[in-house]
Amino acid sequence: MSRIALVPLDRLAAQLTNSAWAVGRVGALAAVLGIGGVFGGTAVATAEPDQANDAASGSSAQTDARAGADNRRTASGRTASQPAEAADGTSRAPAGALERPGTDITRSHASPALPAAATSADRPEGAVTPVVPSAAAAVSAPVISAPVLSVARNQVDARIARRSAVSAAPVQVPVVVPPAVQDIPPVAAPAAALPVQIPSAARNLLDALSPLLGGGTGAPMESPMAWAGLAVARRLGRQPAAQAVVVPASAAAVPPGAATAVTPTITKITWAWGTNTAIPFNPATDKLDFSWMGAGNFDVTEQSGSTRIAIVGNNQTYTLTNVAVRQLQMSNIIALDAGAQTKWQNLITAAQNTVSTPTVSIANASVAEGNSGSADLSFTVSLSKASDKTVTVNYATGNGTATAGQDYTAKSGTVTFAPGVVSQQVKVAVTGDAAVESDETLTVALSAPTNATLATASATGTIVNDDTPPVVVTPPTVSIANASVAEGNSGNSDLAFTVTLSKAYDKTVTVNYATGNGTAVAGQDYTAKTGTVTFAPGVVSQQVTVSVTGDTVVEPSETLTVALSSPTNATLATASATGTILNDDAAPGSGGNQAQWGNAFFAPYVDMGGWPVPDLLKISQATGASLVTAAFLQATPEGKLGWAGLSSLTPGAANEQAQAIDKSIRDFQAAGGDVMVSLGGAAGTSLAQSYVARGRSAQELANAYAEVIDTYGLSHIDFDIEGYAVADPASIALNSQALALLQQAKPEVKIWYTLPVLPTGLTADGLNVVESALKAGVNLAGVNVMAMDYGESAAPTSGPNAQTMGTYAIRAAEGTYAQLSSLYGKYGKTYGYSQLGVTPMIGVNDVLTEVFTAADAQALEDYSRAKGLGMLSFWSVTRDNPGSLGQATPTASGLNLPAGSFSNIFNDYGTINVVNYGSSGGGTGGGTGTPVEGGTTTVISWKWGTNTALAFDPAKDKLDFGWFQPGNFEISEVSGSTRIAIVGNSQTYTLTGVPLGTMSTGNIVALDPATVTKWQNAIAGAGQSTPVITPPTVSVANATVSEGNSGSANLAFTVSLSKAHDKTVTVNYATGNGTATAGQDYTAKTGTVTFAPGVVSQQVNIAVTGDTAVESNETLTVTLSNPSGATLGTVTATGTITNDDSAPGPVTPPSVSVSNATVAEGNSGTRNLTFTVTLSKAATTAVSVNYATANGTATAGQDYTATSGTLTFAPGVVSQQINVAVTGDTTVEPSETLTVALSNPSGASLGTATSTGTISNDDSSTAPPPVTSLPIAMTDKVVAAYFPEWGIYGRNFQVADIPGEQVNHVIYSFLNLTSSGEVALYDSFAATEKRFAANETVSGEADLWYYPPSDPRSTQTVWGNFNQLAQLKEKYPHMRVSIAIGGWTLSQHFSTVTSTAAGREKMANSIVSFLTTYQMFDGVDFDWEYPGGGGLDGNSQSAADGANYAELLKVVRTKLDALEQQTGREYDISVASPAGYDKIANFNLAGLAPSVDFFNVMSYDFHGTWETTTGHQSAFTGDPNGYDIETAIGLYLAAGVDPGKIVLGAPLYTRGWSGVADGGDGGYLERTSGAAPGTFEAGVYDYKDLLAQVQNPANGWKLYWDDNAQAAYVYNPSKGLFSSFETPTSIAQKAQWADDLGLGGMMFWDITNDAVGSPESLVKAAYDSLVLGRDLATIRSNSALKGEAIVGGDGRITALPTGTNL
Repeated sequence: MSRIALVPLDRLAAQLTNSAWAVGRVGALAAVLGIGGVFGGTAVATAEPDQANDAASGSSAQTDARAGADNRRTASGRTASQPAEAADGTSRAPAGALERPGTDITRSHASPALPAAATSADRPEGAVTPVVPSAAAAVSAPVISAPVLSVARNQVDARIARRSAVSAAPVQVPVVVPPAVQDIPPVAAPAAALPVQIPSAARNLLDALSPLLGGGTGAPMESPMAWAGLAVARRLGRQPAAQAVVVPASAAAVPPGAATAVTPTITKITWAWGTNTAIPFNPATDKLDFSWMGAGNFDVTEQSGSTRIAIVGNNQTYTLTNVAVRQLQMSNIIALDAGAQTKWQNLITAAQNTVSTPTVSIANASVAEGNSGSADLSFTVSLSKASDKTVTVNYATGNGTATAGQDYTAKSGTVTFAPGVVSQQVKVAVTGDAAVESDETLTVALSAPTNATLATASATGTIVNDDTPPVVVTPPTVSIANASVAEGNSGNSDLAFTVTLSKAYDKTVTVNYATGNGTAVAGQDYTAKTGTVTFAPGVVSQQVTVSVTGDTVVEPSETLTVALSSPTNATLATASATGTILNDDAAPGSGGNQAQWGNAFFAPYVDMGGWPVPDLLKISQATGASLVTAAFLQATPEGKLGWAGLSSLTPGAANEQAQAIDKSIRDFQAAGGDVMVSLGGAAGTSLAQSYVARGRSAQELANAYAEVIDTYGLSHIDFDIEGYAVADPASIALNSQALALLQQAKPEVKIWYTLPVLPTGLTADGLNVVESALKAGVNLAGVNVMAMDYGESAAPTSGPNAQTMGTYAIRAAEGTYAQLSSLYGKYGKTYGYSQLGVTPMIGVNDVLTEVFTAADAQALEDYSRAKGLGMLSFWSVTRDNPGSLGQATPTASGLNLPAGSFSNIFNDYGTINVVNYGSSGGGTGGGTGTPVEGGTTTVISWKWGTNTALAFDPAKDKLDFGWFQPGNFEISEVSGSTRIAIVGNSQTYTLTGVPLGTMSTGNIVALDPATVTKWQNAIAGAGQSTPVITPPTVSVANATVSEGNSGSANLAFTVSLSKAHDKTVTVNYATGNGTATAGQDYTAKTGTVTFAPGVVSQQVNIAVTGDTAVESNETLTVTLSNPSGATLGTVTATGTITNDDSAPGPVTPPSVSVSNATVAEGNSGTRNLTFTVTLSKAATTAVSVNYATANGTATAGQDYTATSGTLTFAPGVVSQQINVAVTGDTTVEPSETLTVALSNPSGASLGTATSTGTISNDDSSTAPPPVTSLPIAMTDKVVAAYFPEWGIYGRNFQVADIPGEQVNHVIYSFLNLTSSGEVALYDSFAATEKRFAANETVSGEADLWYYPPSDPRSTQTVWGNFNQLAQLKEKYPHMRVSIAIGGWTLSQHFSTVTSTAAGREKMANSIVSFLTTYQMFDGVDFDWEYPGGGGLDGNSQSAADGANYAELLKVVRTKLDALEQQTGREYDISVASPAGYDKIANFNLAGLAPSVDFFNVMSYDFHGTWETTTGHQSAFTGDPNGYDIETAIGLYLAAGVDPGKIVLGAPLYTRGWSGVADGGDGGYLERTSGAAPGTFEAGVYDYKDLLAQVQNPANGWKLYWDDNAQAAYVYNPSKGLFSSFETPTSIAQKAQWADDLGLGGMMFWDITNDAVGSPESLVKAAYDSLVLGRDLATIRSNSALKGEAIVGGDGRITALPTGTNL
């Protein structure tokens, strides 16, 4: 039988890759499978991996001391090492060099090559492998027929190395060792001309494996498996940058029966770059292996009793902690170089013969000078180690730029160190002053030491100036804003210009003004005016009014100007403004008066940002809508308003599309229609958000709104607040303030809010928006709710609780009405149905199961009529067309209905205007829109409570009654005018001055013949007899009021008529007792209610007496009697006086409960099973309760440790924990249970008294599944990509589109951090609710909204992207998924939350709760942008952010470690970290690093359109301001961050400018006029979008390479566009550099922008380099993006050097 020995994995890999023949096909397979051993009975030597092995094997890999020759990368790709190459003598790199060789030189994934000092002269010519006198030197074994060892993920997971201490035991794998060991003769170097002799058995195996590994000799062919195998072998063979190579002697094979000896540890001394390794070294057993390292390659010193070995020129040290040189023996040293042996012998001998004296040093110091008195400048003088003697040293100050006697007090003396003391201070008194001056310096010099030697003999002290020059107060600027006014038909109206200061000033400011003609003429259209505007101190706004002359001339709108001049105590900013005199006269036959809105209207949404531009006049003619809502004006990147947020579509812009939008609106208004402009929307940024970010004022925002109103002559404006905007308190507050100011200037403008809604009503955020407006004093015309996209959980469309979308819309309206009635009441206001609007999404919604049908539309309109809703709309008018069933698009409803179906249902609602369609004939906005010849047609509708007077011409005008029936209206004649009264609706139409007898049936349009007959009879009877008019009925309604505690409150009864009457109506009333008593509970009252003609509603108020008595609700009655001009309807009403007093009740104690708990048992030791005990509420006295464990299926003493005791809750504390120790084992068994029971509570009652603890079995009777064979699963390199949840919308990129075979880390973005410190879903619909179609899922199976109860998915609660991520992990077991928190937009609360221990604790607990709930996530990514400031304006920030960030991550790390113990899983912490040196300075890298697994360095956005000069957004080097990758990574390494934790970021988007001249080098560093058009945002292209443009020569783009910056870019000379750019070449170059430097890998923002599946995919380029090991030349040759115009440098695109300047 053979035995199993354990060999460290990294040593095994190194042996495999350096064995003489393992670099061929068998070596590749061994590396892939992670096995060593013997094939076919043939002995295989696995000697120490040093250069002697290379010589013995005939390897030509002399540039890499540890990697096999087949690891070479050449210009033509990967090549085989032929035997003839063994005699070649390629030169080594210079001593200590880390520069990256060119593409024609070997590229190593291992440590750098030996320095030139270790030449072939340092060892014997043709040296062979030294034969180590141990059984490990050579082994032989019988044929291995079956076992294949899988390298599991946790054996190659770099995360373990990062988490473990340096001295942690190496990961081990079993290796087969034979029962007896046979010696194998040393392998001699073969002759140059002879082929390598491979044993026949091995050759047979090679032949058998050829189909897998490729044909030919030498290295494997280029297959992903072969490449990946070698890449893994190389990386496992190379030492991690953060720890030494520790090889336990137990790794050697021990023959059966051999005596067990003390296990020594051999530490290999290598050229690993930039690490400082502390080694726990035992001089009695351990060894240091210097191999062929020469004496000149290392230095040895002793510091504080520890031996320190420093590698010359390589910033690498090894420290033998607490082991002095004199404690070492030559038996501790292994050195093949004679010089190194001699050096160590001399050092040890000298140390053992002498005891070195310490050195004495002094450190620099600084102090703020202060304004008076003196401050101490404290210099620290220190010894390098403690001494057993007294040490002294003299000191004396000296002038630098500071002068003794003036800036400080000169001082000299002696510092004395008693035995054992190592630090003292010298204090120099600094003189304070208030002079503004530069920092000043002085020196302190040491001299004449005793019992010590001088090291740092002089230090500089800096006196920091803390005085500041007086602040220069800059005067404000003065500006004037545009204005507009309707001219009127006669008299004068004021055109009011607002003149503002940029800030308040403490002096009086004046500025002159004067009017000037535009198209308006002074003296004819307006009165010329000049004068001076004066601002008293503190005043910032004034008005200049210009008198405008009214007329009835039909003419274009006219303009004039007001110019400012000669300011005092201010400077001019906007010096001129345009005033517009709006024409309000209409040509004969143009549609009559200006469009009316009334108290109720239908105004469907039209997307004005669409192309082609919507023609509102044609839309009106097709749909019958005379009013529309034009959507959406949003903030442009420059902070202005533009349609769809585009800079080119600002109102009045010269752009063709902008002009077409303006014309469409103008033409529609001129024809008699009107628009309400909507600002905001789901996509884009609102102007209020933009102004908050820019720090602009509410007045400026109000002015911007006023400019839109003036531009389009608006009477109504809508604010669509949804998405992030609805939950953004800063922009909501600013908007409310601005609207209050706007209403002061334009009180006639009606303001509507449009908000998201659920069937239950507005969300909490939506209510906050309305309340903010009320607090600011805004008078909202109404609130319109978006009755759409609720989500299945809120509005089921299948199953037993399903309702129609019409029902949900009505419920949403009713819920909103109740909420706002209550909210308005809080502010002493009333809220009516006329202030409520509803907007559904017609047809198929974004939530595909939500379908709003024509029947739903009719139900909603009927409801709206019954309630008198103020607004009815839908999204959107362009969707009112048939289309593919179930597929909603911007131009189709997804239903098979005729065009205009929804419009025809809604278009007769509310106010209808007559619209003149020009050549198509006139027409009304209602009904079918049929033209009426020779006059106007007025539609009679169910508008509530309006009395419309019509200018009616019986000779040509008409009344359209639609489907009105005779019983729905009454006809009468009042004072010579015909009046139509709508029955039961308090609505009348009066044909002013038109007697009934002058009418004819030709004036009547009616679809019901009986209606025409009624008119015919009425007209025929006119003048012959008085028509019989039925009087109205009068009724009184019930009422309710809270009594109050004192004074009186009004109990208001509404008395109403069933219809308006043309005579005065009266009715008597009187109160009567119910359970309430007159004179005690209320004041009795009698009287008469009088209704003037046309009035239909009055109130009777009864005074109710307040008290504090606890009593039942009480009632009284109001009874009507003796009506005049009416009959009685409801005669009596009940008034209820609601009791609002309560009796003091006993204080009930809290209840105490214990919750269930679960923990994985583990394989050994103990783990805590944690039970949480809680109080139902905080108590004011101490609470205690006993507890005790008891067996369930688990047995105390075997499975867990029994425990009992008493928990005590101090007053105010509501939660405690009970920990039960669970015993780990490896037994495969069912999960086991125990109980914890509470008893004997004091100060509380028992709630849940018993809980169950479950010990989850984590042992398996089957072997773990094999690791997937994908190369990405076998690498230790990170290939990470961020996935933003909004990518599923506009970009239509799904989780299923993530290339799992090329990525091993996905970071889902973003969670929001609330002000309370909890993490929360941002878009819950995308994250957990959306159901995907089959072609959008990872599994290929559609997500259904309903599953039968027998299907497990019927109870599944998590869908959306999270469900897809779970499927992705199932498909790709190697995939790790993290959840990101924050980001640019959601970092507002980080500083505040992390500033306290309680906030950090709450946030950490929230993260753990999230990871426990959503188990598809393996970690958390913190994206705080940025600690210390530099993110969005309005983000909280503090100088302590860096320190608090580190403390937060410590808490999170501790809690995730505990969670790992409970679940048996591993949880990563990564940080999206900055690349700008200014932000790195605040980032506290040293404090964060111990808790962080990966720093995802955002090495992009170095330059962008916030600058007016073009630049590279992700240059490698050479940026004059230090914004480049080389600088950034250098700062991380300088801060001591482990290179393996650094993940280099790359952008999958570009930064682009417009208006760029060529300048000779393709527009680089040229001035710009603004942002390039971009893909979704101006100035930003998706990589895949710009790639498609660049690939088409017709588009005119040219590719450039800046060889100085090592960056690509593109330029379009015909369009003057410049953009940063990445190519597979630039990404491969960065990936190769990161790999050579030992960085952790690469990260991309964001995956939805990549050209996935294309040969030009940037993620694939990184994968090819980092995972498959392909070199730059190979990756570049596979890309079509070549032929760049190279600017600067040497004109060649080559690999990047890993220079020592890092």
